[in-house]
Amino acid sequence: ALKRAGVVRIRTFANLFAAAKMLASRARTKGRRLAVISNGGAPAMLACERIETKGFRSPRIGDEVHAALTRALDEIGGAGFTGRNPVILRDTDELAAQYRAAVAALHDTAEFDAVLVIFVPDSRNDPDEMARALIESTPTRVPLLVCWMGDASVSAARERFAEAGVPNFRTPEAATDAFDFLHRYHVGRQQLLQLPNPLS
Repeated sequence: ALKRAGVVRIRTFANLFAAAKMLASRARTKGRRLAVISNGGAPAMLACERIETKGFRSPRIGDEVHAALTRALDEIGGAGFTGRNPVILRDTDELAAQYRAAVAALHDTAEFDAVLVIFVPDSRNDPDEMARALIESTPTRVPLLVCWMGDASVSAARERFAEAGVPNFRTPEAATDAFDFLHRYHVGRQQLLQLPNPLS
């Protein structure tokens, strides 16, 4: 009865906040395909491993989209990127521009149902400025989730995301769990619209 009513079950207290933040946002999804963009390889792999435990798909970027992303990042100059999901950005000096280009390239394709952007603070980039740059190019076709790792150094960025209505999380695992809640909410809403089979 709860499942048919669209209820999303939360199994840990910590996930209660992630679910509330995700479902209170305007973000909605119809699929399970998540793209991950990060400036650090380890957090991105943590997110992808968590995705697999949920039974989600973590599809590779297709050749056409990969080529478009390569061209976009080449125009920026500097270091490129590695990986086909997760996408690991390598140019510390042009990181904001790389994030914008990567989000735009993955947003324009129908290969993904949501995009998760992970930022690991470094000495060359201000977390708040990085957040502002990303908010200015927030996609509308698919949900954008962000994970600004850290604590005091990224608090202003988290507040900026909250004001912009962008779901933000402290860890890659919390972000992927939130995407799982969002998908289960969609499935529950679909079931709510379905009539039970007629009884004999």
